[in-house]
Amino acid sequence: MEIPTNKKIEKATEEYVAIRDMRMEHTKAEVEKKLILIKALKDAGLTSCEYDGRTVTLTAKENVKVAAGGGEDVGDDIDPDEIELDDENDLEAE
Repeated sequence: MEIPTNKKIEKATEEYVAIRDMRMEHTKAEVEKKLILIKALKDAGLTSCEYDGRTVTLTAKENVKVAAGGGEDVGDDIDPDEIELDDENDLEAE
């Protein structure tokens, strides 16, 4: 039995998939940058610092939170051993 098609559903599906795939790429980039930030804090021997009106805090669960103006950004707990960075040189000063 053939599944019926619907142009409106096809268009909505294509739009959804495009946005979903973009979000997934951004999520991957966010996790990579979070790991770089965690490494930078550890390399500096810091558990927190302030930058540009934001408070950056390294949590006990290998996570980092960046809060702006007193608000809190609750980051996901991640296991750094499960993530591979594309470029280990991202921490070099420019």
